[in-house]
Amino acid sequence: RRLVKMFCSKRALFEVLLAYLLVMVCPSSCWISSLKISSTRSCHEINRYCESRGPLKLRLPGRGQDPSLLLAQHTEAIHSKLTCILDKAFPVFRISLDIFRKFVLTTILIVSTCLWPVTLESLPMSQLECLKTRSFAVAAVSTEESRIVAEAWKILDKAFVDKTFNGNDWAEVRKKYVRTNYKNTAEAYAAIREMTALLGDRFTRFLTPAQYDTLSNMYTSETPQAGVGVEMALDPESNQIKIVSVVPSSPAERVGVKKGDYIVAVNDVAVGGKLGSTPDDVASLLRGDDGSSVKLKLEARGKTRDVELSREILKATSVSSKLVPSPESSSFMIGVIRVPSFNKATTSQVLAEAKALRTQGAKALLLDLRGNLGGYFPAGVDLAKELLPSDTTIVSVADGKGSGSDYRTEHNGALAEVSLAVLVDHNTASAAEVLTAALQDNKRAGIIGEKTYGKGLVQTIARLQDGSALVITVAKYRTPLGQDINKEGISPDLTVKFHPKDKKEEVSYVPLSMYLNTVHD
Repeated sequence: RRLVKMFCSKRALFEVLLAYLLVMVCPSSCWISSLKISSTRSCHEINRYCESRGPLKLRLPGRGQDPSLLLAQHTEAIHSKLTCILDKAFPVFRISLDIFRKFVLTTILIVSTCLWPVTLESLPMSQLECLKTRSFAVAAVSTEESRIVAEAWKILDKAFVDKTFNGNDWAEVRKKYVRTNYKNTAEAYAAIREMTALLGDRFTRFLTPAQYDTLSNMYTSETPQAGVGVEMALDPESNQIKIVSVVPSSPAERVGVKKGDYIVAVNDVAVGGKLGSTPDDVASLLRGDDGSSVKLKLEARGKTRDVELSREILKATSVSSKLVPSPESSSFMIGVIRVPSFNKATTSQVLAEAKALRTQGAKALLLDLRGNLGGYFPAGVDLAKELLPSDTTIVSVADGKGSGSDYRTEHNGALAEVSLAVLVDHNTASAAEVLTAALQDNKRAGIIGEKTYGKGLVQTIARLQDGSALVITVAKYRTPLGQDINKEGISPDLTVKFHPKDKKEEVSYVPLSMYLNTVHD
């Protein structure tokens, strides 16, 4: 009753009972020191029990070796062999086998202690505690890299949307990668990259601790960051990283970086789709300390050139706006809001810009999402809530198990009654497509431009124990009308082909009727 009251977790209770059983059956053994018991309180209770029985005798299956090293190695060897046997015998029960392994392992340890009782010396509990600490340290040094790989495998096993794992036997993948002894962290990271590559999903990838910090700040920070002022996309034709826009008055603009240039190297490190680089990967290389330098190798029209830029503090997003008259009616003023990407600050910035434009006399809004590759998925949903009426479906999301949920509006958005049109192109993707589809399917706005990119997948970031992380595709989404746009894209209501050298005003692409059809005043 005392144990039940102390340990509310059934698993913790099970481990404690096993531990007490081992101590009572073999009180002269310190095998308990090498067991992997997760509950700190369990170990504390065991230590108190051992101390109450006085000095213990240490039993090991050999003589003349470092006791802590032998203890750790012997236990790990038994556990490794046992795990291999159990996986072959019961490959289906990967999750529940952990408790069963502990039970069988405990039994084996008890039997092995009885079979090989070589008494070395009588030690007080304080020395045994030191021995236990050393045993754990030896095991940790030899398996820490493997644990990182194992953690990555478990996260992918649980969260990845495709439960066929691209046709791979995921249990066999575990045997290959998790049970390998890695010499250093670099080898462990390489193994995790190999595992993610097996999934055949270019959006699921591994991040080093530095890359995680950069990506996290890029999408979730509302504070300024140091960068060079370019927006990039993966060009589907050349499979290269293409600059789709240059921020005005930025370091990139000052050294002559142009829209349409390709980035082929950053600080002499080659980048590109053929090398597995994504725009996010390149962005992490371009960001750094304020005032630091970065070298770029650019390609345009078959010629390459090198430029050196000094990073500066830039806004987390560069939501911008302007007020222009409609080409069809000079009295009909249109507020153009450009949203190049989504992060936590996007919705508040758009609302602020829209309020200012309407104060200046804007009768309609034109949302420019061209080149917007997405970013922070919740920000796309949040902006949709401000543009749609109450009780309206924004997007439906389903995970790998088929469980789904609908994102809906709960009340009229702040801009739900404003006439609206949207510009998109072939680089409009992810969260930007969620917003576009929500507005189109609910007949809230006219969509003008090119067919969108077609990324109907949702990613999340899972951080590992050492600070590295996995970007994982965890779900697929469908539009309010049930369309799966992944690899298909969204067809605009009015198709317009944009040209890189086109200097036309945004509003010139949009007929006045596209706004008037969405007037709710």
